Amino acid sequence: MAAKLQLGCRTEFGNAAPIPAAPHPQRALHTADAALAADPDNVAALQAKRQAVQRLFDQAINNNERGWLNPARIELDARLESTPE
Repeated sequence: MAAKLQLGCRTEFGNAAPIPAAPHPQRALHTADAALAADPDNVAALQAKRQAVQRLFDQAINNNERGWLNPARIELDARLESTPE
């Protein structure tokens, strides 16, 4: 059973959107991006996106993928440090 992270923001459908965790990091990225579009400072969405990017980084099979993902990890870490909980 895949774990899910419940977001603290409401979607246009009126319910909090669950973010699917591993083994679906791409789906988690899309869901987190949708939540961040509604609330750019949503800590749960930032954490979920960071976890998904890390999972993709860990699964990357070449340096090109890692080179694309590493700046995203750095940016998300900075945003998480500067976002109040």
